[in-house]
Amino acid sequence: MPPTSKTQQPVRLKTVKEVALEDKVSEKTIRRAIAAGLLDVIRVGADRHVNHHA
Repeated sequence: MPPTSKTQQPVRLKTVKEVALEDKVSEKTIRRAIAAGLLDVIRVGADRHVNHHA
């Protein structure tokens, strides 16, 4: 998990699928947003995890 300061909560990373379900859009839409640089993403192995704030 990324380092945090005393005032910040740990960052919850979500999969592309989780973000798509939460935002009620397709996974392809999320992947397009990632490609356009609209979402922060961290690759973990073959998967991508999105830093998505609720």
